Amino acid sequence: MRDDLTILIYTFPRQGEEEVSFGRIVGSLERTWRLIGRMKTVIVADRAFDQVKGFVNTNADVVELQIEPTLVPGKIQTMSLDCIKRLYTRFSTPYVLIIQDDGYPLKSNIDDFVGRYDFIGAPIISDGWKRRLAYAIGLGSFNGGFSLRSRRLCEYASKAFFRFYRHIFPEDHRHLGEDFYYTTLLKFLPTTWFRFRFPNEKEAFRFSVDLLGGHVIPPPDADPFGVHGKPQFRP
Repeated sequence: MRDDLTILIYTFPRQGEEEVSFGRIVGSLERTWRLIGRMKTVIVADRAFDQVKGFVNTNADVVELQIEPTLVPGKIQTMSLDCIKRLYTRFSTPYVLIIQDDGYPLKSNIDDFVGRYDFIGAPIISDGWKRRLAYAIGLGSFNGGFSLRSRRLCEYASKAFFRFYRHIFPEDHRHLGEDFYYTTLLKFLPTTWFRFRFPNEKEAFRFSVDLLGGHVIPPPDADPFGVHGKPQFRP
């Protein structure tokens, strides 16, 4: 079992939707294990409902369940805040691969990316001149729903929030989506540029493409390692 990477996934379904919602997560997770190996996996849940407890018990050799009561069923912003404030505390390996029920690997070449970047995910800025400018000056945003990031960046993100950004943005502010925070807002701190590595647009497309809404058209030769926004797995 590799010791440099943890797989992490959040689950906080509404009451009555646990079986279907978590069934999709299991499908995504089992696909991930099949492609890149069965390894240390953390499930962060708002509560220990029956389906998640059963899965954790069955896979106790690799799966750890963490209960986070600040997660609100169906409210994605609470997950974003947890990623900003506490993500680095949820794993001890140098890197974490965050997956979702609609974000997962398509191929097995995770080693092409582990150790090369502190954050990599699919480009998510809409096509047009704003996108070209953003990536040209290094302020392009990358999707966090299926992403690879370093623990040291996660720790830095938490410290930056408590020292600076919590005084600027209320916790329900739209710019505190965790992927925008990690890949754009953090870059306004000068030390970010010297300490952390982010991919260019071409390399990010090689890692993943985001198919939500079709507003970002990947290059025809992208051949990504993974995808975010494909139809969800059914139980």
